[in-house]
Amino acid sequence: MCVGVFRECAGARCVLTMVQYHVCRTQCLGIVQQLILSNGGDEDFAALLGLMHTSSPDAIQLKMDIIKVVTKCSCADGLSERYEPTDRRVDSSS
Repeated sequence: MCVGVFRECAGARCVLTMVQYHVCRTQCLGIVQQLILSNGGDEDFAALLGLMHTSSPDAIQLKMDIIKVVTKCSCADGLSERYEPTDRRVDSSS
């Protein structure tokens, strides 16, 4: 319920805007991670990826920090298990 109120009051958008500032990035990404893992986190996930793609090409640290959060979220949500590539090796013993 608190997450819904936070989103309704534009808190998620504000935090996503603040991610670009190195001084508060760790804290903001922690909040974004919790938003992504909560119900309705798909929009926050998309917004975070959008931020990564629209940031300047030389913002390497920002992009690396975002990728770390995306990885943590996908592991915590079980996405890594759902999207594991299948093993397509051919059995040579046949």
